[in-house]
Amino acid sequence: MYRASQKGVDIMLTVQFKTDEETKAQSDEVFGMLGISMSDAINLFLRQSILHGGLPFELKIPKYNKTTLNALADMEHSKGKGIRGKNVRTALADLKAEDGDDNDYETRDDGDNQLLLVRTGSHSDLLE
Repeated sequence: MYRASQKGVDIMLTVQFKTDEETKAQSDEVFGMLGISMSDAINLFLRQSILHGGLPFELKIPKYNKTTLNALADMEHSKGKGIRGKNVRTALADLKAEDGDDNDYETRDDGDNQLLLVRTGSHSDLLE
């Protein structure tokens, strides 16, 4: 909706846009948690765009380093398969050997009988 004024009376205009089903569902969930509607969110975006004189956020393409790109490709390739033939201790030792001892890893139980291997510390080294 967009607010227009005609002789001191606010008129609400309808603005339509297209998006995919998943984006709509996910954004509805986020906005619901914030206690706002899709219309409220779009109005906030429009007002912030006006205040900023452009988009209210930076548009950029992230540039990941080679290690991160390889890890993302490996993860996509092995989606749902896990690390076959390795237990957590072996996988942890392999990661420490590849990355050096300056990176910290720990294991965590996620509560669903799944053991997670988590890299701790800063993620700034993932970008170039």
